[in-house]
Amino acid sequence: SETHNHSHIMMKLIALIAALSATAYATLDISRTVSQVGAGTVAKVTFNTGCTQNDQYGSNDCSLVWGNNYTVTYNATFPPITEGHQLAINLKFDGAIPLDVKCAACGANCQFTVPIIKKDVNITMPPCPITSKMGSDTFKLPADPLPIKVTVDGTISLLDSTGATVDEVSVTVSAEK
Repeated sequence: SETHNHSHIMMKLIALIAALSATAYATLDISRTVSQVGAGTVAKVTFNTGCTQNDQYGSNDCSLVWGNNYTVTYNATFPPITEGHQLAINLKFDGAIPLDVKCAACGANCQFTVPIIKKDVNITMPPCPITSKMGSDTFKLPADPLPIKVTVDGTISLLDSTGATVDEVSVTVSAEK
C-alpha cells in the first residue's frame, strides 16, 4: 500500500535494519526518542500490540515477537517532502561498527550495505512529493533472522534541500532471548 509519511518511512527503515541485524531470539526490542520535529509537522505512529509506552508520537518501548504479524497505524501532517530532501541514517552496531547512509527521501532508491553481515539493501523510496498521510499497514517479522546478536543504536533524520535537519529520531534496537 501507499505509505508516504516520513515517520512511517523511518519506522520501515528501523524495522528493516533491525531485521537485518538481529538474531533468532524470541523478541526484537525497539525504543525511540523524537529529538526534533519540523515546523508544521504532527505525526503519530502506533503498533497494534507489543509496546508498553505511548506518547504524542505513538508507540514506544516495543517488544516484537519474531514471526508475528503487526499492524502499524499512522497519521501525519507535514509540509511536502520533495526531491531535495534526504534521509540520513547514522547507526552503530554493537556501539562500534558504523552505518552512515544518506539517500533521497523520495523519488529514488536508497542503497547501502549493512555492516558485519555485508548485506546489500535496496529500498524503493516513494515518489515525490510525499504529502500528509493517514492509514495503516501490516507486516510480518521474519521467523528465522540472522544467527548473530547485535544491538543497533543511533539516529535517523530527515534533511531538507539545504541539508538542515527537519526531523530526527534516536533509536535503539536489540534482540533478547
